[in-house]
Amino acid sequence: VENLQPRTELQEALEDEKNVSEKSFEDLPEISDHVESRDQRPSSEKEPSLRDYQMEVAKPALEGKNIIICLPTGTGKTRVAVYIAKDHLDKKRKARECGKVIVLVNKVPLVEQHLENEFGPYMKHSYRTIGLSGASQLKFSFPELIRDYDVIICTAKILENALEKVYEDDEERVQLSVFSLMIIDECHHTQKEAVYNNIMRYYLK
Repeated sequence: VENLQPRTELQEALEDEKNVSEKSFEDLPEISDHVESRDQRPSSEKEPSLRDYQMEVAKPALEGKNIIICLPTGTGKTRVAVYIAKDHLDKKRKARECGKVIVLVNKVPLVEQHLENEFGPYMKHSYRTIGLSGASQLKFSFPELIRDYDVIICTAKILENALEKVYEDDEERVQLSVFSLMIIDECHHTQKEAVYNNIMRYYLK
């Protein structure tokens, strides 16, 4: 990304995000099969705000374009994703259209981390938000959860399994077109036969 703000602002952001970005997976609590956003904050929902350099990289997505966000570790890429997701759903609601966001992660601990630290605090009072991981797809109907929730944060494998069932005429099948916005965390893992790449093949069909 070119023409970013001076390094001092990036350093500020690095300091702000330090506690979240440097938290090791070992320090995170074990993820349950079905994690729902818990109300641990005041009832008044905070509005996500972006620094200038974050808004710069978010702008194309806010205009409805497909983008890849490339920023240094700890500069708030997840916060940018939250801002984009909320803006997307707000616009859909205003237009009286159905909006549905899926956030894909490649590691189980990221489900709760993103839910509790980012998407939950900024979105759970306006939109139904849920995190799925582990054996969730065996205990809950994924299509039903998609119908019931506005924002779904899940491991990519859960979505891949649901997409594969389309060709098996399984009642748990899911069409990718049901989502109006897809956010892929750690998208540099989209390569070869990795799960992200398999999902993108469905997107391109």
